[in-house]
Amino acid sequence: MVLAIADEFVVDDKRFRLYADDGWLLFREHPDCAECVGTISKTALGFLVTAWARPGPLIFEETLEEAVDRLVAIDGSHGR
Repeated sequence: MVLAIADEFVVDDKRFRLYADDGWLLFREHPDCAECVGTISKTALGFLVTAWARPGPLIFEETLEEAVDRLVAIDGSHGR
């Protein structure tokens, strides 16, 4: 599998990188490694957000940007 970098950004001094393939994977970047925050999939209902560290009910957002923002918020509430 080859992933392409779709976006890179910083929120509250945390570096994130969004990769694209058939869907999207959001990673929080650390100096020596990266941790996957979750995935985003395009569906008929919108963008399905799946947080890896905090599984829970299905979350759908209308746009990719809102889906990324949701994962970043979930990651921030995870306390790491």
